[in-house]
Amino acid sequence: LKADDQRRVEIPGVSDPVRRPVDIDTTQTAFTNLRSLRIYCFDADSVINGHAEEDEVLIVVMAGSVELTMSESDMQVSSRPLLLSAASDSQSNPCAAYLPPHAAYRLIPRGNAEVAYARATPSGGRPPTVFKAQASPDQFGVTVLLKENAYPQQLRVRLLQIKALQQEISFTPIEDPEEMCEALVHIRTVPAESGATLTDADRMTTSLESWDTVAVAPGDRPTVRVAMGSSALVLVVLAA
Repeated sequence: LKADDQRRVEIPGVSDPVRRPVDIDTTQTAFTNLRSLRIYCFDADSVINGHAEEDEVLIVVMAGSVELTMSESDMQVSSRPLLLSAASDSQSNPCAAYLPPHAAYRLIPRGNAEVAYARATPSGGRPPTVFKAQASPDQFGVTVLLKENAYPQQLRVRLLQIKALQQEISFTPIEDPEEMCEALVHIRTVPAESGATLTDADRMTTSLESWDTVAVAPGDRPTVRVAMGSSALVLVVLAA
């Protein structure tokens, strides 16, 4: 699923249309549980007032930082503002947030920021919370920057950093316990034309460009390869 850097959407309260390069929902995936993945590019000091509606929502800061205020409903007093920043392998800062159904939020970018939203519709929810980056490197050049698979009812999220500096790196973004989940795998590569590929269960190989997203059906565990001399940031969102 290709990003569209020219896509812009109107958001109430924001003067100019907002860039939304990634805009994926069930009309493209035919998923049942994982409702959508959208990634916005917010300008500095925009004020975004949003609502979870009937969904639980995971908000992940992909680049930059934002001030986020959350409340469990429109009628409740909001919590104190929190600063969320993009995850890195050197800081354990809050980088993602969870909103239950019917929760509201206010998001203010502190500089230009890229923010991902994943949605699923659960039967219940938990209080709003934030998750910290917890870098966990392995010997093969893959670092898990963020992993949360327990707090939300249906959603799961993992953020991976791959540094293929000395050799090509192959990895499977879907872990064994997640095999029957619906999943979206979003990849950013440096350089953008890095030669990354994805091989599915039928051994069909597809070239990946930076900002591509792959829909992974339950039962499939594709392999992603990152070419030597490049790096990648991979966002994996899943719904059980």
